[in-house]
Amino acid sequence: MASTMIPYTVNIKLAARTLTGTLNLQNKTAVDWGWQGLIAQGCHSSILIIDPNTAQTIQVLERHKANVVKVKWSRENYHHSLSSPYSLRLASADAAGKIIVWDVVSGMAHCEIQEHSKPIQDMDWLWAQDASRDLLLAVHPPNYIVLWNGDTGTKLWKKSYAENILSFSFDPFEPSNLA
Repeated sequence: MASTMIPYTVNIKLAARTLTGTLNLQNKTAVDWGWQGLIAQGCHSSILIIDPNTAQTIQVLERHKANVVKVKWSRENYHHSLSSPYSLRLASADAAGKIIVWDVVSGMAHCEIQEHSKPIQDMDWLWAQDASRDLLLAVHPPNYIVLWNGDTGTKLWKKSYAENILSFSFDPFEPSNLA
C-alpha cells in the first residue's frame, strides 16, 4: 500500500529588515558583503557600513566628491598575530575615477588613487598570493587594467586591451585565471 504525502503550508512570521534611503543610479553596483559579515554600500558620495543582523549603519565613510560606483572589502586570508592584527580595509571608487582605500574602524582614508577622470568599471583585491595583501586590480575605462599597491597608491602594472573592458572575475578554483 503506497502512502501519499499531503503538502502543507507553514506560516512563519519574520520581521523584514530593509535598508532604507535614497540612492543615486550610479550607486547600483556599489555594494559588497565582507568576510566579517558587514555590508558596504555606496550612498551618493558616501559609503555606509551596515550590520545586516540589525540593519544598523555602524560607520559612514565620507571623502569622495562624486557618486560611489564600486566598493570592495579586502580579504583577510593570511595569518594574524598581535604584530599583524586583522584590519577592516575597504576600497571604494567613484564616478570621477578616484579610488580610496579605507581603514574602516577609524573611518580614515589610508590611500587615494587617481588615474583618469572616468568612473572605475570594476575592481577587486588580488587575494590568492603571498607576496603582498595590498594589491588592488582596477578596470579604468575604456580598456585598461591597472594593478595598484593599495597601501601606498603606487601603480605597479598597467595593461591596455583592444576591446572595452566592463568587468572581470577571478576563477575561485585557480585565482591566477582572470575572465
